[in-house]
Amino acid sequence: MLSVLTPVSEIVVGAMPEFRVRDVFPSSGRKVMEGVISLGPDFLLWFGNKIEKPKGESRVRWQKVNRYTPDTEIVSELGGEANATTAFSELVFFLRRQAASRQGPLLTEGDTHNLFLIPDVHMEPRIVKVGLLGGGWWLSARQFGGSSGARWGKSVQFFSPCGMVGA
Repeated sequence: MLSVLTPVSEIVVGAMPEFRVRDVFPSSGRKVMEGVISLGPDFLLWFGNKIEKPKGESRVRWQKVNRYTPDTEIVSELGGEANATTAFSELVFFLRRQAASRQGPLLTEGDTHNLFLIPDVHMEPRIVKVGLLGGGWWLSARQFGGSSGARWGKSVQFFSPCGMVGA
């Protein structure tokens, strides 16, 4: 049977200071991060008060999804949640990197999606979906696995950690 994922590439993400999601995606009427035009309905509920501790340099890889498959099977192929979970700050690294030029690892053509498994403020795993729509990025989140878990097709990439630099 065809593997669920095909590795594409990886990148070093620089060390991150303490990271507060609300500093980048405020819940008030203030402008959100440059290049982001829309957040899904429960996005700020799940992530708005999330605070991540500082972390050293890390490596994040992205993989192409080869066939229509549930999110649980993607994560299983990566070795489970612990091996598939990225930090919210790593997602923001990619958004900032592609804010102006749109050139980079995030898929931008047509109806394509970039997926990240990120724990919410209550440490519940969520699939964060990032796509490009017209003038900017949109982000939404959904429950990981269970009866409401999603199935994803070939127009998807999944981002996951591949270790700390120097480890």
